[in-house]
Amino acid sequence: MIYVPQELETTARRWVATYEEAWRMMEEISQACFERFREGKQKLNRQRKAEASERRSHR
Repeated sequence: MIYVPQELETTARRWVATYEEAWRMMEEISQACFERFREGKQKLNRQRKAEASERRSHR
């Protein structure tokens, strides 16, 4: 724990609250990006399977 002078306590608490909110927002963005990546990967895998199946049926 660090010492914060009383006259800076309100400012320090705002900084901490801002940091926590920024961290929460970054977590949300990260999760959304991961979901988008995962969905794209699944779509690509489905397309590849469909293409492979189509190639096998044309033999």
